Amino acid sequence: MRQILNIYLSVLLACLFSSCLPNKTDQNRNTITVVTLRGPSAMSIINLLDNPDIDEEIFFDIILLDEPSQAKPYLFKNKADLAFLPGTMSVLLYNREVPYKLAGVPVWGTLYLYADSTIQSWEDLQNQEIYSMGRGITPDIVLRYLLDAHNLEPGKNVTLNYSFPTHEALANASAAGKAPIAVLSEPLGTFASNKNKTLKSVFNLSAEWRKIHQDTAVLFQTALVINTLFAEENPVLAKKVLDHIEAQVNSVNQNIGKAAKLATIYDLLPDSAMAVEAYHRSEIHYVKAFEIKDQLLSFLTVFHTFNPDIIGGQLPDDDFFYSYAESDTL
Repeated sequence: MRQILNIYLSVLLACLFSSCLPNKTDQNRNTITVVTLRGPSAMSIINLLDNPDIDEEIFFDIILLDEPSQAKPYLFKNKADLAFLPGTMSVLLYNREVPYKLAGVPVWGTLYLYADSTIQSWEDLQNQEIYSMGRGITPDIVLRYLLDAHNLEPGKNVTLNYSFPTHEALANASAAGKAPIAVLSEPLGTFASNKNKTLKSVFNLSAEWRKIHQDTAVLFQTALVINTLFAEENPVLAKKVLDHIEAQVNSVNQNIGKAAKLATIYDLLPDSAMAVEAYHRSEIHYVKAFEIKDQLLSFLTVFHTFNPDIIGGQLPDDDFFYSYAESDTL
């Protein structure tokens, strides 16, 4: 009898932890698993994080992670229906045939260059040391591209320092005065400048990018990807889920005060005043990926030219861009 019971429990546990998507929580309810990163990604769906039970058919199970690498087990094992990822990571995974497509872009360019008041122009960076997080990732390549556009060459007339390998480590170093000129992402830039009053925002790197790429001016920082298996098997549900995400992302701008309070409750920022500032400095608004395919490809071309390996060796094909029209017609 005990052996039979053990077998039954083993089968039950296997079903509970299977990768079938979506999971039914009751007869009429689907659990949609969403992986997101602390920072702008989580800030963009803070209202959903606070109220995941917004639909009689859908419950959003939101998993908060600290680093992009922590998302890989969920993606490789098809454990996530949706995931918020760095833009270049979404392309890299697609080129490696991980079954996720780009559904939308919820966050645009939260990168700023911080320094003291002696730095007020690109020319002032001549012969200076700039701290950047992670060689070869989005902040680094955007910085290098903009430096080149202003005749500043790393290793020649400007120095890049990668001593602090994560966003959080670099922000803490800047707050402590150990990285006096640094590229920081929101909301950590706001955190560092509140701790260290000598730090000022010198450049919004998104704005600087737009000055150069006026016709294709997008800084593809955050991707929302959808599980291809889930989308193909549940096209109507997939569209409904994405519509909910779009509405939730755009809702934060309608009441930033509320969003800021929630950001402190969920430990994204230490206080509401700082959170309000971070929201104003983060470009959060949802755009469907297939609507801006050409602009996104233009942005990714910069990365492909710099180092093709960053995005998996090649630009993504048209199939990378998940079209809501696909789900409408199925």
